[in-house]
Amino acid sequence: RNKSVEALQRNVDRLKEYMSKLVFLTSRKRKSQKSQDSRAKLKECKQNTHKHIIPIPRVKYEPSRAITADEKKFMAFSTLRIARAEKRLVGPRQKAKASKKDADS
Repeated sequence: RNKSVEALQRNVDRLKEYMSKLVFLTSRKRKSQKSQDSRAKLKECKQNTHKHIIPIPRVKYEPSRAITADEKKFMAFSTLRIARAEKRLVGPRQKAKASKKDADS
């Protein structure tokens, strides 16, 4: 799973590298006759004998750190709930404000 943009980009790069190293062998004569250079490539190709086809490089993460006082004070759950409620209630609040303005006029 790609839980972040960085992980997604690493996977895309890894798969592109894998696809660039793949060699497709066909048993059909028409396809193999069309590309004469593929025969030359086949002679140059070597069988992969590594344990892993393409080794996945290990990512170095930053070490854990102490939580600051500001981070302890911050209430993430309530902040998110308030933001969601305000987003959900934008339309009804505008409608109520407009109807109140019309009633006053």
